[in-house]
Amino acid sequence: MKSLVSMAVLLAAVAAPVHAQDASAPEAAKPFPRTVTYECAGNARVVVTYPDPDRPRPGPVKLLWKGRTSRLTEAMSASGARYVSRTLVWWSKGDSGFLTTRGGRMLARDCQETQ
Repeated sequence: MKSLVSMAVLLAAVAAPVHAQDASAPEAAKPFPRTVTYECAGNARVVVTYPDPDRPRPGPVKLLWKGRTSRLTEAMSASGARYVSRTLVWWSKGDSGFLTTRGGRMLARDCQETQ
């Protein structure tokens, strides 16, 4: 019995620091909101700030295009991610994306993540 109690105390002492590291690791690993700059064809630049996707309601992305900031909400997409506002649509997949008007006119194409 004494040996069992000693073993439990030893395990608790060893596990405590590991548990403490595990608890802080996810916080350090979550850089949200996350701002990403995309360089696009024709020297265009799009800057998008993504909210934390793990939140129950992540909220809109903030998109900076030609000096104007717009808020776009997530919309259905078969592949990648699509965000829409009244006038803009931002499509992204992996580290690339493109920006169109709601009517389909291309504004920024071949956008690649730079940071």
